[in-house]
Amino acid sequence: MLILPSNSDVCVTALKECAYLGWSTPDDINHIRKHGQSDKAKRVRHGIKLEDSIGRPGFKAKHGITKRMFLSCGGYWPNKKMRELADVFKHAELEDAVLVTCGYDNRMDLMPAASDNVIPLLIDDKAEVLSAISEADCYLMHSNQEGFGLVILESMLNATPWISRQIAGAAMLNKFGQTYQTDGQLINLLKNFDPIIYDLPAAKQHILDNHTIGSTVDDIEHIIAERS
Repeated sequence: MLILPSNSDVCVTALKECAYLGWSTPDDINHIRKHGQSDKAKRVRHGIKLEDSIGRPGFKAKHGITKRMFLSCGGYWPNKKMRELADVFKHAELEDAVLVTCGYDNRMDLMPAASDNVIPLLIDDKAEVLSAISEADCYLMHSNQEGFGLVILESMLNATPWISRQIAGAAMLNKFGQTYQTDGQLINLLKNFDPIIYDLPAAKQHILDNHTIGSTVDDIEHIIAERS
C-alpha cells in the first residue's frame, strides 16, 4: 500500500517485488505507472474509524477563542508548512478571525510565532484536536506533501468546511472543499470564505459511504477474492 510515493531504492524494489500495489490518490497511481507496474495496481481507499473521529464541544471555550477560527494541525514538520501558512494568513488581513495551528512535536522548531491573529499550540491529545476540528469555521491543509491527508476526511465527517493545497486526497475530494496551487489563490479563498457554498451533509455522507475503515477492508478483501 503506497502511503507516500518514493523513488528510494528500497521502495522501488518493493514496487517490483510485491504481488499487488494499493493506491488511493492520483500521485500514487502515477508513481506506479512511472515505474512500469500498472498491471499490479489496485485501488484501496483510505478510511477513518468513525467512532474515533468525532469531535466534542469545548476547544474554543478552553482556549478563549471567540473569533472565526481557521485551523491547521498534524505536526510541526517541514511538509506541513505551518510557518508559511501563518505568513499567508497574516497577509490575508481577515477581520475577526484567527489561525490556530496544532502540533504534537516542535523538535524542528517550526512552530509559527504567536501574534494577534495566530495561535500556535502544542497538543498531543487526539480528542482535543478533534474538538478543534469540529468547532473550526474552516480547516486549512497547507502541506506541500501528504500521503492522503486523513484530516480532510475527519473535517468532512465533522461537517467542517476545508481549504487545501491541490494535492493527495484533497485533489480527489475537491468537489466537497476548495483547493489552491499558489499563496495568492489561498489568500483569495480566505478573503472570500463563505461556509454557505459547502454542501456539508453531502460531504459527510461521502465519508460514510466511501472512506471508513470498512471501505478499506472491503477493497483489500476484494483484491484477495480476485486472486483466489
